[in-house]
Amino acid sequence: MPSNKFRVAPSTTENAPLTTTVNPIDSFIAQGHEAEQLLASPAADRATLVRRLYLILHGMPPTPRELEQHTAEDRAWSDVVQDVLNSPHYGERMGRHWLDSARWAESEGYAQNNARPHAWRYRDYVTESFNRDVSYARFIQQQIAGDEMEPYSDENLIATGFLAAARISADDLHFYRAENDMYTDIVSTLSRSVLGLTIGCARCHDHKFDPITQRDFYRLKAFFTKGFPGNLVLKETEHPEAIDQISKDLLAFDLKVRKRVLSTGFEEEPESIRHLLNSRESERTLEQERQFRPHRTRMNIQIAGCNAFRIQEDEQKRLDVLRGELDKVINDTAQTWAFYSPITSPHELSTLPMAGNYPLMHDKDRFLDQRDYLLAREQIFETVATVTPGWQVN
Repeated sequence: MPSNKFRVAPSTTENAPLTTTVNPIDSFIAQGHEAEQLLASPAADRATLVRRLYLILHGMPPTPRELEQHTAEDRAWSDVVQDVLNSPHYGERMGRHWLDSARWAESEGYAQNNARPHAWRYRDYVTESFNRDVSYARFIQQQIAGDEMEPYSDENLIATGFLAAARISADDLHFYRAENDMYTDIVSTLSRSVLGLTIGCARCHDHKFDPITQRDFYRLKAFFTKGFPGNLVLKETEHPEAIDQISKDLLAFDLKVRKRVLSTGFEEEPESIRHLLNSRESERTLEQERQFRPHRTRMNIQIAGCNAFRIQEDEQKRLDVLRGELDKVINDTAQTWAFYSPITSPHELSTLPMAGNYPLMHDKDRFLDQRDYLLAREQIFETVATVTPGWQVN
């Protein structure tokens, strides 16, 4: 409750403002104006008010016909406001503010800037949510955990376009950096748009002003590291039955080729390095993980300069067959650019290929094996502690 000195005193003959007011706040401001010999502008007429209403809620002035309709003497002002709110243009206008906060775009937004042709569904979801007056709680829940909500709905999945809007560097040689950049972008955007905090600096050090530690940042990040963005098939929308099997075959093929490529050059490494590179992440110590990451990155760069990095003839034939099967049904398959965790989601979803050199894949086996780390100064090779998902500001 404000202290007495900030309360508006009841109007009396002595302190009544010269400006006509309709609420205590206006009366308080008017008293201050009059003390400085300032007078308010005349009250706006109906046409001016309608124009302002349209510019604020629609971003465009009313048409002459709309202006004539809303300035009729028998129209209550509440009815005029409700008409403007009921227009689909309201969601288009108001949704833009949220889309800016969500850093939504129809491309990756980095060096290659590959297109995301199905990202428009998230834009439409935001617009429709404003027009339907969806509660803020549900609006946020859908966008942060839509792939995990039950029962499944296409709308919930489309809403995760908020997470999938993350920047992707498409750097297959430096996988750990590309992956870390994407998840960091998700956490930074989530904190700014939902929590109202800029916690991005806590990825390198404890927050200097807010009670947020480095561990808080990486624990929040761990909520999302079991999932990736991708072109996902909408289950409620009718689609060819073959698409689910084709997507599984394509993913299995991509992972097989990737493992073949990434094993290139192992025989030239010392036995201790070969043993390290063949180890499972869940079995490595923190020190071994710090050794593994630079070796793995070094080999990626070496592989890129040899023929092994390129697809082989038999692999190309298999890829052509799979692509041919996909081309037959892809135009009849509704997709959305969204975020999906095959580990924590109760739903089995199909992922389709995307343009560009994409280093991030829905590899369920890797998700099951991987751990989450606190990184010293956000250096991707400096894994100093393991963390689990959580959010607790100390």
